[in-house]
Parts: sequence; C-alpha cells; structure tokens
Amino acid sequence: IQYLFLPISIAAKILFYPYRYFFSQNLQQHTKISTPKADLAALVLLILVNYNPQRGYNCCREIVGSIIDDHNPLIDGKKLIKLPFSKIFNVISSRLEDEPTTLLLYFLLHGNAQFRQYLLSRTDLDTLILPMLSVLYNTKNHKPPRIYTILIILFIMSQDKQFCSAIQNLPVTKITWLNGVNMSLGSAITLVLLKIARFTIIEIEVFHLFITNKSY
Repeated sequence: IQYLFLPISIAAKILFYPYRYFFSQNLQQHTKISTPKADLAALVLLILVNYNPQRGYNCCREIVGSIIDDHNPLIDGKKLIKLPFSKIFNVISSRLEDEPTTLLLYFLLHGNAQFRQYLLSRTDLDTLILPMLSVLYNTKNHKPPRIYTILIILFIMSQDKQFCSAIQNLPVTKITWLNGVNMSLGSAITLVLLKIARFTIIEIEVFHLFITNKSY
C-alpha cells in the first residue's frame, strides 16, 4: 500500500476507481440493491483515507478532504477535484444500512468542510437522518461501534446552529419504527437520544456514551 502514497496525481486517479464503482449508473438507478463492487470500493476508499504512513502524510486523505461540489467555482484558482455532492448525498442516504457507507459519511463530515457545509444546507435532511435514527432506535440489533459512529455524526451536525433550528421546523410523517407517529425531525432526534441514554445508562451501564453526546 506504500506505493499508493507517492505523487498526488497518482493518488487522485486511484480515488476515481472507488468513485466510479460507488456511483455507477446501475447503483444510481437501484440505490438499495447490493452491489459488491460498490461495497468493495467503499472499503478501499476507507482504507486509503485512514492509512497512516510512516512519513505522516496521507495524500489520499488530503485529496478527499479538498473535494468540492461540481457546481462551485474553483477556490483561489487551485485545481481541485470537483464531484457532484448531490449524487453523493443521494447514494449515502439510500445506503445507510451499510456500515461502510456510515463510515464514509462520518469521514466526509469530519474531513471535508465543503461537503459538511453542503450537507447542512439541505432542506431534506430527514432522508439522511431518519435511517440513522432507525438504527439508534433498534440499538440491540446493532454493534456498539456502529451506534457510536452515528452518534458522532449527529454530534458533528448539531454544532451548526442553523441545523439545530431547521430540524425543529422540519416535519416528518409516518415514522414506521415509531408506530407511524408524526413529529418534527428535532423531536424524533430528541426521543431517540433519550432512549439511547436510558439504554446505555440502565441496561449496559456505559456512562461515557451519554456524557460525550450531552450537547444535544
């Protein structure tokens, strides 16, 4: 894997292979159909951006962190990779049942300020958040690392004041895993987090999980 961290131009080309698989035409048309190549590509991308070379410089991580939306002009004349954030958002929203997709979402939110800004400006965040809340609501059916990753994602998003205001005014209807009730997205998040707090403190006695996310 050390050969992947030589010239940035080579690394940039390598990153396009996971992109082509992850956002293939077949996947865009049938986003909820399992595609082995897309799944493997997502895992490859995660390996590339999380690899820590001895020199301490990961050019793949830097490239992914500097990707901008294809509708944005170039920043300061720099030649940056431009990808359609709207397609990335749509595919991620439809595949959050897959753990690699959740990890990719976490990395993009944490490592790419442009994507984080784009995501938080969306008016349909319920399509992204509700699948994650469903996982949290059914905590017993999922592994702790997956639960913690989703909590961190919500924590990152909650640092934006406009996001916190928007979710209180965004209605969601017929939430199937809540017996079809209607409420605001903010209320749904609060309800699920209270359930998580009760589960972690009373049933498994993991106090740090609640304390870490008490900013909600």
